[in-house]
Amino acid sequence: VGLVCLTSHYKSPKQQFHGLNDAIDMVEKLGISSVIFETDLQILVNSVKKNRQVRKRWGLIVNRCFQFLLMNPSSQLVWIKRDKNRVAHQLALWAEMEPNMDWPNFYPNCISYHIQKDMGRL
Repeated sequence: VGLVCLTSHYKSPKQQFHGLNDAIDMVEKLGISSVIFETDLQILVNSVKKNRQVRKRWGLIVNRCFQFLLMNPSSQLVWIKRDKNRVAHQLALWAEMEPNMDWPNFYPNCISYHIQKDMGRL
């Protein structure tokens, strides 16, 4: 699951925290216990990994993610460079055109290309 703050939907860091919350909702709904959340927002990753007690509204999301990762040890939250966050960026752009859609098993061609390219780097 990739998070990006370059689109109008998640254009601020605070909104990217809410994107993480939405992503956790989705993986819990689908019953997925092994997932990698990727984000280009370093403060988000640091806050979760260090279990910081943030006294802002998004602190609840930090705690929720920390608890999710604790309960699902095969899951991760990782930081990646913004220019390497292409899959999340393309998904966010596509979601703006097709709101309220889930793509659990099929992705638009413009996104599949980036997924295959990223998988080639593994």
